Amino acid sequence: MNRIRLTARSLRYYWRWQIGLALGVGVAAAVIAGSLVTGDSVRATLAKQAEVRLGKVGTAVAAADGFFTEALAARVPGAVPVLLVQGTVSVPGDGRRANGVNILGVRDDFWTLGSGPAAGGTGGLILNEALTKALGLDGAEKPEVIVRFEKPSLISRDAPLSGETDLTVTLREAVARVAGEEAMGAFSLKAQQEPALNVYLPLAKLQEAAGLPGRANL
Repeated sequence: MNRIRLTARSLRYYWRWQIGLALGVGVAAAVIAGSLVTGDSVRATLAKQAEVRLGKVGTAVAAADGFFTEALAARVPGAVPVLLVQGTVSVPGDGRRANGVNILGVRDDFWTLGSGPAAGGTGGLILNEALTKALGLDGAEKPEVIVRFEKPSLISRDAPLSGETDLTVTLREAVARVAGEEAMGAFSLKAQQEPALNVYLPLAKLQEAAGLPGRANL
């Protein structure tokens, strides 16, 4: 009996086991291939999200408890000063409101950091797509919104010597445009599942409202 006949008889005698083995190998190969494809897809998605969030930003300097002069950015090639505070945005009259909104004071050069084409500033208030959807303003023509935030302070509002307690700033502005995700609309330094809720104002306007002329913290 030669090797070929022995192999043929073995396959014919153990055909049930052979089929089971082949099916097992096929299932295992499919699982491994699917895992590799899923892993590549997840990595590509995370990389795309990071690119959208950060744009062309390579290094960020954030002042945790204080502020630096806007002029500092002029000493670093390519640096852009930003004033960032937290607040709320609401729609006048109907109670729609978004909390935990990033209120960013930016100059026109901020928009050049996007991964997509730069849309440029408008001199007015700009919402990102996530905040527009949260407020239900999709398709609205030049809607108005109310932006509220507390004036930044180095002393906690709960401290006995904190001074005035009502330091809330309220701004009512018409929406000039909506910033797309790839045009710095989704800007955030935090890696998070939910998209950041951002509203943008001219840097000088937010500095004046916050009582921080010539100051930035990002």
